[in-house]
Amino acid sequence: MSGLLKLTLAVCGTMLISAAGGLVFEVLDIPVSWLSGGMIAVAVAGLVGVPVVVPAMLRNLVFFVMGLSIGSAVTPESLRGIGTWPASIVGMVATVVLITFTSFAILRWRGGWDRRDAFLASAPGALSLIVSLSESLKADVGRITLVQSLRVALLVLALPPMLRLIAPAGVEIELGAPATEFDVGQFLILAAGGVAGSVVCYLIRMQSPILLGSLLGSAMLHGTGNIDIAVPRFILIPALIAIGAIVGSRFRGIGWAVLRRSAVDGVLTFVATLGLALLAAAIAAELLRFPVGQTALAFAPGGFDVMTIMAFALGFDPAYVAAHHVVRFLGIAILIPLIFPRRRD
Repeated sequence: MSGLLKLTLAVCGTMLISAAGGLVFEVLDIPVSWLSGGMIAVAVAGLVGVPVVVPAMLRNLVFFVMGLSIGSAVTPESLRGIGTWPASIVGMVATVVLITFTSFAILRWRGGWDRRDAFLASAPGALSLIVSLSESLKADVGRITLVQSLRVALLVLALPPMLRLIAPAGVEIELGAPATEFDVGQFLILAAGGVAGSVVCYLIRMQSPILLGSLLGSAMLHGTGNIDIAVPRFILIPALIAIGAIVGSRFRGIGWAVLRRSAVDGVLTFVATLGLALLAAAIAAELLRFPVGQTALAFAPGGFDVMTIMAFALGFDPAYVAAHHVVRFLGIAILIPLIFPRRRD
């Protein structure tokens, strides 16, 4: 069997596993079902040795579609609220410092981790950067990746039901537009705006340039009133299934030994940091008069892409959430290489 055929079968199998998990969660009425169900199914499959694969080209296409979808939630009214965000972002930065050192303390003194490994595993919401830096520093990449991935996976599972309980009036919008409302001409304009935004973000070396660029392109078109369409559900639901597969596939190759050794540490740091993030988000929401679910997603120690997509899926302002996570990522990207310079062989 050729390598291309093996890859194709593995990718198709991964998507089917993710779709099956999403369907189960949809039937059970679990929030963000297609994403969270797919993530769990693919993660379990990867841990038991099933070849789960999401190639870079498919990841980029899915992030592009999700960026267009998220940007469509931006309106002229929501843009007028940007002036109230700086105080919230300052609160988020203080929260990131607090949860990073809380997680560091747990891993260092409870788990006996090396100082460098504990800090790299504790920095929230920058997995690709952390993994790359861990490899260059010859750190324990497996344990660090597991703790980071476990935090994102648990957030995807835990946050939607919690937000449904604490803010039931603000969640569960109908995703996407019906197929009958699909306008090919406007969609092509929207896609062109997304491509232009992605190119700009790539050239200026922004994180997640395809997701962020298509989001910004879509947001500009929708926010100025030039476009008034949403990505249809027949495109959006497969994209969410693929996002679930992307997150779940991070557990591939970790191995049961590393999982057993580090899972308890990962769960403990998740519980502690999520508790602190939710407390800080509740305080910010009360002081600044934002929806508590929205601030919870903005303050949560997860990745930019997943948290922004969850904000969109749950009916909160994705631009607000994205702005907070972009600031956090940029801060981590600048500070960690200064704290731990790369080793030279």
